[in-house]
Amino acid sequence: MMNPDANHQLTRHTDRGKNQELNQLLDDPHIWRASDALRDQACTKQALQPVSTGFRRLDAELPDGGWPCQGLMELLCPAWGIGEMSLLSPAMAQLSQQGRWLVWVSPPWQPYAPGLVHAGIDIGQVLIIRPGSDRDALWAMEECLQSGQCSAVLGWPRKILPQQLKRLHLAAQKGDSLSVIMRQEQWAQQPSPAPLRIELAPLRQGLSLRILKRRGRWASDWIQLPLPGSLSIPGRSIPKTPDTPCKAGKTPVATGMPPAVATSVRTADFSSLSFTH
Repeated sequence: MMNPDANHQLTRHTDRGKNQELNQLLDDPHIWRASDALRDQACTKQALQPVSTGFRRLDAELPDGGWPCQGLMELLCPAWGIGEMSLLSPAMAQLSQQGRWLVWVSPPWQPYAPGLVHAGIDIGQVLIIRPGSDRDALWAMEECLQSGQCSAVLGWPRKILPQQLKRLHLAAQKGDSLSVIMRQEQWAQQPSPAPLRIELAPLRQGLSLRILKRRGRWASDWIQLPLPGSLSIPGRSIPKTPDTPCKAGKTPVATGMPPAVATSVRTADFSSLSFTH
């Protein structure tokens, strides 16, 4: 007669062997499991969650409780440097942790790297592109958006048509990226395909804004928000109109990623810009 303890050990050994065989079988990439699909859906849903603006009052006014994680939105400003980048900095700090690029196309001033770091933004993920024309700028924005390698693409085009805005919106949806277009306030009364449009006005101690267009709701009243410091180079003058770019001097093209403590952000050579998708 077999010893009960030996019989128990034999059973455990047999079960362990079966489990190993089953695990090896399930690890076969040719076998589809429903749990894989559910996990992928959960990851996709998490990746598409809105990004908090960092301001509770503004989050409450936005359709999804924060900035959209994909698609197009417009910020309409009377001039550059009134606090538009400080408004976006909490979201950019979050997005910079995704491991994807934060691309700025034709910013009218030189981004201030220490200010970005202070705002919690990983400047190793920030890429500045300075094309020579609006046509090149729009091409660069569309390529970056649809590549899937950028969490957000910010652009300052001088002129942009409704059909071009629509193309950027579709590209942003394809690449799961947020496209932010900075425009002059004079375009606030013109129709736009952007699902989210916000008009900004400066305050002595912050920023005033109103949502002109949002999904599922009417326009908002003016909202006043306190803002942190500037993200542009200290002492650089801000142009009086968006049509006059601020000359921030020549920015050398970086050949590698910035060090952990950096004084500048990476600038791409437009002639060699390439995103695969």
